[in-house]
Amino acid sequence: MPKKSPWKTTSDACEELGLTTRQLWKLREDMTIGKHYRTISRATAKRPTYQWHIGNIATLLQTPLENR
Repeated sequence: MPKKSPWKTTSDACEELGLTTRQLWKLREDMTIGKHYRTISRATAKRPTYQWHIGNIATLLQTPLENR
């Protein structure tokens, strides 16, 4: 049985983390590309498509604001 990927679409990540899309996008200020989110669209795309790492974001959410 293949292992489930921790990388999720924006809608799936919001649902699993209990966040709105707006909250998830706001959190990007505290996130690191490649660790918390990644771009899966082509470099020439007009609008990038992102995937979100559920485990790493959950850990970030448990970290006090002053330590982020």
